[in-house]
Amino acid sequence: SHPTQTPNGELRRVIAELARTTLAGGRLSETMSRFPWLFDRMQVCLVAAGEAGGLLVSVLHRLAAYLEREHEIRQEIKRKTLYPKLV
Repeated sequence: SHPTQTPNGELRRVIAELARTTLAGGRLSETMSRFPWLFDRMQVCLVAAGEAGGLLVSVLHRLAAYLEREHEIRQEIKRKTLYPKLV
């Protein structure tokens, strides 16, 4: 997706910075580390390892799958804990 498709202005700014520095030859992991409120240490280290090992695409796919699953689990927990509160 294109950065302008992201509704959150701050997130849009981060995506643009990631794209700009990466396209200019910078390391994605180094740019990610500038935004600790968005990317935790584990994510930055995984991306750095992927860059070093030539496996960045694979690491990014696995990280995306992990984050999607984590989001699904959080949503499920919210649904299951909300129902008893309503009853």
